[in-house]
Amino acid sequence: KMAAATVVVPVEWIKNWEKSGRGEFLHLCRILSENKSHDSSTYRDFQQALYELSYHVIKGNLKHEQASNVLSDISEFREDMPSILADVFCILDIETNCLEEKSKRDYFTQLVLACLYLVSDTVLKERLDPETLESLGLIKQSQQFNQKSVKIKTKLFYKQQKFNLLREENEGYAKLIAELGQDLSGNITSDLILENIKSLIGCFNLDPNRVLDVILEVFECRPEHDDFFISLLESYMSMCEPQTLCHILGFKFKFYQ
Repeated sequence: KMAAATVVVPVEWIKNWEKSGRGEFLHLCRILSENKSHDSSTYRDFQQALYELSYHVIKGNLKHEQASNVLSDISEFREDMPSILADVFCILDIETNCLEEKSKRDYFTQLVLACLYLVSDTVLKERLDPETLESLGLIKQSQQFNQKSVKIKTKLFYKQQKFNLLREENEGYAKLIAELGQDLSGNITSDLILENIKSLIGCFNLDPNRVLDVILEVFECRPEHDDFFISLLESYMSMCEPQTLCHILGFKFKFYQ
């Protein structure tokens, strides 16, 4: 059973919808729309009113055409009506998915289909379950949609941005060159420098391939420290693809021909 909240829409309005209920509901929504703030109690009551109206459709007390018609009139009251309605559909989508009665799920689907002209496909794709979107005909395959969504989110939120050019992150690369160009006669070891390099890569989002290129450039300028740089390169290459060093050296040889 769906959780009951404070009733904003009396049952009498639904019973006498065509006679007086529709007008009462419109009047209520107009009053609740006067305060545009999302933090106000009237905003929450407005959401609740749309929820209760939709809930009556799901229970079979109101036809989906009647609900979509009045929602169309209400959409003139608020610019954010599509987003609010999508939030209501999102809640009902979850609730009807948990119900055993198939009829209520069908009523919900019919209601959303009747309101597609009020809420854009893009907004619904953000809020509704992929299987619901498939049943509405908004996507072809929910499984494929899920896979695509995961790929996009991974690219947006987890893929690290890497700076390849020195001018894109001059501070980071300057610190890298200073690290490699320091006096190596003391207790400086390749392992210590490698840890510092890894910290710079993480802190400044340096491209690891470009870092390897810089290490080779500094090695060229300081051949007398070959033991140090060979040890550093061997340790650094354990973090890279084996072919990376070959590719970079090959590119250098080709460039300097």
